[in-house]
Amino acid sequence: MHQLEEGFYTFPIPLPNNPLKALNGYIILGDDGAVMIDTGFAMEACREAVYGALDALGVSFDKLTVVLTHLHSDHTGLAGELHERGAKIIAGQTESWWIRRLRTEEMASGFQTLIQRFDLERDGIHYYDNPGYKYAPQSTPELETVTEGDRIEMGRFSLEVVDLPGHTPGLIGLYCRARGCLFGADHILDKITPNISYWQEGFDSLGVYLEMLEKARAMKLKRVYSAHRNVIDDPERRIDELMVHHDHRLKEVFEIVGQGHETVRDIAARMHWELRAAGWDEFPKAQKWFASSEAMAHLEYLHLRGRLNRTLIDGIYHYTLA
Repeated sequence: MHQLEEGFYTFPIPLPNNPLKALNGYIILGDDGAVMIDTGFAMEACREAVYGALDALGVSFDKLTVVLTHLHSDHTGLAGELHERGAKIIAGQTESWWIRRLRTEEMASGFQTLIQRFDLERDGIHYYDNPGYKYAPQSTPELETVTEGDRIEMGRFSLEVVDLPGHTPGLIGLYCRARGCLFGADHILDKITPNISYWQEGFDSLGVYLEMLEKARAMKLKRVYSAHRNVIDDPERRIDELMVHHDHRLKEVFEIVGQGHETVRDIAARMHWELRAAGWDEFPKAQKWFASSEAMAHLEYLHLRGRLNRTLIDGIYHYTLA
């Protein structure tokens, strides 16, 4: 447990066998309760870390408000059981729709369709193998929804809800205006880059994400408390780096398509990834999914702006230069 500043605490929530390694848990402690941001996976290592942190600060479940910044299971996994123990669970309006469906056939069917579109059936990828399903909440929590501009009050602290979609369709951050800091979840990460995935037709995830980086820049933040790795004390520097990163990614994807590679899987397999694997065949299945989904987000960005053509052949997307 580490005190970031008065009333703000952080603690590591381990994510075993996951390249993210850990989630930064955050607790905002008021005079008569606390806000906790995100939960970790539905697994014992996360449970021990979360329950231990709450106990160390003397926070009872009936005095706890849990804010789920987005749908990913490393952020939502313990929400169901925390609600059953008496905690109030809050999520953004858009993200609530997804969280309620994480363990449904509807969600599984939609992801299996994308797996086919990406040509990942060749790799034996299935939704039920994904940690996003395996470590999702075991029971669906009752959710209170919030929207942009709503405030979560905890004693002398006022946390303003900020919509920051891109990483997921409805990711939210919490902005403490008085201190100029943002609890930014996976919107801005340092050392590693947030995964920007394709979600559904009509949602330009990369285009939206880049707009939301500019939104965060305009907030003139002093600090970003990120969900993974380190606190960011110079947010504008990191925003610039992320913009450059995605510009390079777009050029890389365009060049690979220009070399004659057409399917999402084949394009992702030729992109550069910071993974300890000799090649695509050694990628863990979950990482093949995330890599392909990020490739698709960049392909769609180029397709929507007229630089690539997209065709559907036998259920598989093919991209060619426009």
